[in-house]
Amino acid sequence: MRISSTRGVKLVSSGLEIDGELVPLHAASVHYFRHDPAEWRACLSAIKDLGVRLVDVYVPWDVHEVSPGDFDFGERDPRRDVAAFLRLAGELGLFAIVRPGPHINAEMTCFGIPERVIWDPVCQARSPRQNPVFLPMLPLGFPVPSYASDAFFDEVARYFHALGPVLAPLLHPTGPVVMLQVDNEGAFYFRDGLYDQDYHADAVQHYRAHLRDRYKTIQALPAAYHTRLTRPADDPSADRAHPASKTTSAPPAASPAAASPAAGSPAAGTPRAASSPAAAPAAGSSPAAAPPPGAAPPPATPPPAPPPPGQAPPRPR
Repeated sequence: MRISSTRGVKLVSSGLEIDGELVPLHAASVHYFRHDPAEWRACLSAIKDLGVRLVDVYVPWDVHEVSPGDFDFGERDPRRDVAAFLRLAGELGLFAIVRPGPHINAEMTCFGIPERVIWDPVCQARSPRQNPVFLPMLPLGFPVPSYASDAFFDEVARYFHALGPVLAPLLHPTGPVVMLQVDNEGAFYFRDGLYDQDYHADAVQHYRAHLRDRYKTIQALPAAYHTRLTRPADDPSADRAHPASKTTSAPPAASPAAASPAAGSPAAGTPRAASSPAAAPAAGSSPAAAPPPGAAPPPATPPPAPPPPGQAPPRPR
């Protein structure tokens, strides 16, 4: 396998080919933000002494965002000067793999994402019952962000736009950065069960749009999913759920028997008596004979006469 690059870096089966030199893809990690800058050189020199040529560098979003939309990349706290750390790595002859997140893990409580984003309901992944999806991680569980949420994308974009100008001058060949890893471990957050997540409103909207684009009509879905419709395709509620499924087919024509009244039946437009269990003959009795064609229907049975004054009504059987 060989992937070409315009910056002199190639990914090959045995590692990285940097300006024609093969560098094994083995890296050691140094968390610059957890060390005093005076310790950075000693840490990086120890990596080089081990024979490792690559340093793996996490860039935690929540460390650099000191308040919403306000970022510090070393201007106020030297521990946050990721550019100075990377320049020092380059001076020592090391190459860098930078991992800016947004999810970096790095044994951080919220995996490097600011708590204000983690606890924002519009940024949270949702279960099938619309509950937040939690990651039971020590020392503190937290809700998983939704990677379909437009609000979460907007927050990440603001962070990346602030970080990009800091890292751009350090890309190879003018700097030590030879690889960038966006996010960490596929963003599954160890919640990779089938149908486990994500039912965020934006995720459902994107999926419905995908179905409309792929299958065009709701009638095409049963064949693809090896199932059948559970409600008629001309049901107005189905049209609202799937606008692409609207149909102009006419309703089925009425049968001849239903179109014209039979002899002796009520005329068209006359309401028919609704059938009910009470109209059925009682068990053990024979049904009443129908009157011959053209004969008048039998008179209705009059209601029973009320009891004389002072006499109790008969008991119901």
